[in-house]
Amino acid sequence: MSKFDAKDVADNKAVAALSYISILFLVPLLLKKDSPFAKAHAKQGLILFLFEVVVSFLPMLNMILWRLVTSPPMPLYSSPKRMPRWFVTLKEDPVS
Repeated sequence: MSKFDAKDVADNKAVAALSYISILFLVPLLLKKDSPFAKAHAKQGLILFLFEVVVSFLPMLNMILWRLVTSPPMPLYSSPKRMPRWFVTLKEDPVS
């Protein structure tokens, strides 16, 4: 027993199939607003799209975390000669 009308399913199969192709989940939401069948598939397509976006950022997050964990700490300036000129001038000015 299907919760969708047979005519609705037959008329909107192709549009509902577009829901599962990345950002094309918007097509049924915009074109077939009155179809519960197309809306249900568009909602599922939205969930898959969000999952796809999150998964696509995982390698970048992995690289950032790996760089933070494995890189040596930034060296502190050991003498004023190695400091940037603007920092040295700011440091030497007396504060009144």
